[in-house]
Amino acid sequence: MSTDPIIETPPRPDRIDPATPCSHCGLPVGRYPIGADPAFCCSSCATVWTTLHTSGLADTYYRLRDVGAVRPEAPARTDEEAGTLLELGSPGFLDRHTTLHDDGTRSAELFVDGVHCAACVWLVERMPMEMDGVRGARLDLARARLRIRWDPDRVDLPSVSGWLARFGYTAHPSRGPGETGRSDEERRLMLRMGAAWSLAANVMLIALAFYAGFGQAESPGLFAAGRWASLALSVPAIAWAGAVFFRRAWTSLRRAVQTRSLRGLDMDTPIAVGLTVGFLDSVHATVTGTGEVWFDSLTLLVAALLTARFLQVRSRRLAGDASDRLLSLVPTLARLLSDDGSERHVEADALVPGDRIRVYPGEVIPVDGRIVSGMTSVDNAVVTGESRAETVSAGQRVLAGSTNLRSPVDVTVDAAGDDTRVGRLLAWVRDASSRRAPVVQLADRLSGYFVAAVLTLAALTYLVWSAYDPSKAVSHVVALLVITCPCALGMATPLAMAVAAGRAARSGLFVKSEAAMEQLTKADTVVLDKTGTLTVGRPTVVDVVGEEWAVEL
Repeated sequence: MSTDPIIETPPRPDRIDPATPCSHCGLPVGRYPIGADPAFCCSSCATVWTTLHTSGLADTYYRLRDVGAVRPEAPARTDEEAGTLLELGSPGFLDRHTTLHDDGTRSAELFVDGVHCAACVWLVERMPMEMDGVRGARLDLARARLRIRWDPDRVDLPSVSGWLARFGYTAHPSRGPGETGRSDEERRLMLRMGAAWSLAANVMLIALAFYAGFGQAESPGLFAAGRWASLALSVPAIAWAGAVFFRRAWTSLRRAVQTRSLRGLDMDTPIAVGLTVGFLDSVHATVTGTGEVWFDSLTLLVAALLTARFLQVRSRRLAGDASDRLLSLVPTLARLLSDDGSERHVEADALVPGDRIRVYPGEVIPVDGRIVSGMTSVDNAVVTGESRAETVSAGQRVLAGSTNLRSPVDVTVDAAGDDTRVGRLLAWVRDASSRRAPVVQLADRLSGYFVAAVLTLAALTYLVWSAYDPSKAVSHVVALLVITCPCALGMATPLAMAVAAGRAARSGLFVKSEAAMEQLTKADTVVLDKTGTLTVGRPTVVDVVGEEWAVEL
């Protein structure tokens, strides 16, 4: 009788329908699933499913995941790199990229790959209840940023990253410049926009009664109360939420006077004038009980303009986040080789040309340089977009951001930090972001003359109607100023550019300048130099050719 051990193999493909959904991610399990009941499309899904059930988190996670969830694309990088864990716990990273609070706790922001739905938010934000020492965790799903606060005496960032990795999430250090200022500006605009829409909605509800025919003759008391309520709701909407327009209008007027040029006037000037005249005229009508009120139109205009500006700021921030995310993939630590062959960890930015470093399999190369010892395969997808690994040996060049896949190599440093190809690329993008496209510059040049023309027409309208019918002079001036609000000229053009740059960056396309996007409208042929430009860069097995028994074993 044979004494060979019994090898348990997965069920044969003909026993499970390849279209059967994976018990974790819901994608088809394919011809060669992992397990039978439950069945999984891959070992990673099986591991996460087991972890969720053993932790007692499965019921809530899957319930939230299935409510409005959007299936994610596989993350660009799923390896749990030892170099990243070491970097997160290094004193240099903690000093430069985390905040020490008075109570001894620290806080930091991390990029988290793999989050895509409400279930991910719920799971990640349960960290303080699951890990001793974590004080707080807040996940911004849209930006994939985790704001975490922890007690360094009880837990460290590598442990936090390891906890996230159990559920298939990969944490990267966030060290992009200027992210706090962008977040603060966006947060203030969001608060003003939300308040403006809430107030405008209530004013519009009151105005509906007036539009439906309810007038002063039917019920003078209710009619007056409706106008006074509209006035009360309009004051914070215009004076606080719309204060940004008045400040910028005042600044532009001062600039126009100082420079003695109409170019100093911007689009906020007629907006501020229209809001002021319309509001004062409406207040007069409310107090005297005669004339029309404009509270609904004015509050709605403020809300709409704030929304456009919020979208513009958000799109620019997302473009910046995408470039910062690329920067976060490059490690800040490197293994410097001494003359005797010993290794020590140093800051990658402190390396100089001629230094020698060692890079182990699974680690990201922190510098641009040439291999002096060893042979390996590197993944250049982050740098070049090419999904196929490239074999490199002594004498060949490697780039920062590439991943060493096969064996240890020694590299001589050619450039480090901002001097690397990735560093120059991001500096290139940031420098170009401050320059506007020709179409935007044209809008800026025309805006001053347009504003002056609108103000001149408003003055002429007031003079003409004052002589013809004084009771309608103010209402016609307000109508002119509001209707001629140059949203398309002053806001739609830069907004379209910002949205285009943001969406391109999130897709991995970094546009040097807005002028390049404008030139695309004239392009009739696009020439692509390699397959990596077109492919996603994450190949999957679609078919297996061979004997099935060999695959099963």
